[in-house]
Amino acid sequence: MANKKAQGISLTFIVIAALAVLVLVLVASFTVGGLGGFFSRLTQAGQETVGESDLTLAKSTCTSLCAEARSVTNPGQWSNTNYCRRTYAFDLDQDGTVESEETGVNCWEAPVSEDCLVTMTDLYGGTAACDDGDCEAGCPPMICSGTIVCTGTTQQDCSPSICWNGTTCRASVGCGTLTTGSACLAQEDCRWVQS
Repeated sequence: MANKKAQGISLTFIVIAALAVLVLVLVASFTVGGLGGFFSRLTQAGQETVGESDLTLAKSTCTSLCAEARSVTNPGQWSNTNYCRRTYAFDLDQDGTVESEETGVNCWEAPVSEDCLVTMTDLYGGTAACDDGDCEAGCPPMICSGTIVCTGTTQQDCSPSICWNGTTCRASVGCGTLTTGSACLAQEDCRWVQS
């Protein structure tokens, strides 16, 4: 019996040919203008560029970005959320050019006008609220508030120990000197609150 080998196209050749066809289709789409026009309209100078007809899309995106921002657990992170950072450019006069006064529109500004309020509770039970008004300046941080009343006169009987300043037992200490939630809540007279 004769030894017959199968003849045909290798699998590697088929995969390379398919990828080449895909690249050719993408290049043709960009040069003809279909996808090229779409992508150039989406990004301009690092901003999302939308026409008046895409205002609904911008509003929907901002609503989603607000929902995403609700995962923030620290007020210090608020101004770095995509909701606070994303800006849009609108060709409102439909002249085909986005002028400088049509750029830098935030989610909460007209014509998008999608407000966002996020309430967060940190691991110490402190509650903070951040909204679009806090995007530029930052959300007020959590601080330790209250006054600790001190008792005692000597280092041995000065209570709590935070009252001892090295030479005397103070009459009181402001809780603001405590910078972490755990240190704050360890003191009976202190509260961990948003400033």
